[in-house]
Formats: sequence, C-alpha cells, structure tokens
Amino acid sequence: MYRHESFQLWESTVSGILLSSTNDFLAVNKDGLTIFALGSRQRREVIDCNGDSRMLHSLASMNYLKHDPANVVVYAN
Repeated sequence: MYRHESFQLWESTVSGILLSSTNDFLAVNKDGLTIFALGSRQRREVIDCNGDSRMLHSLASMNYLKHDPANVVVYAN
C-alpha cells in the first residue's frame, strides 16, 4: 500500500480522476495537473504540453525510498 500526501495553499479546490486504462491518478488544481503512476510498470515516457519528453516512474518502483523519523526522505542509490 502506498500513500501520497499533498497540501494546497489557501485551501484551493483539488479534483482527481483514476484512469483505469493506464492505472494513473490525475490531480488537477489551480497550479496545473499532477500525475501519479499507480501501476506496476517501472517507467514510461510521457510528453508534456510543451512537447518535452518526461520519464514517469511508478510508485511501486520507489520501494527503496525510506521515511526518516525526522521527516526526511532518504534516497538509496
């Protein structure tokens, strides 16, 4: 089970939708769109609105991330 938590300034509205075809969760707010890959596919390329390619990694591919009791994210490389 994976958990993601985001905070919105000024208590602005956030809407989201789960895309069953790609198992992605899209969150839309006043600042734009955020995409979370919830599937088991390690990574895939997506194209942003400017035509630039971005690499989208699934949450399952980040199992090596550990949460520190001091609320610091530790990256193991």
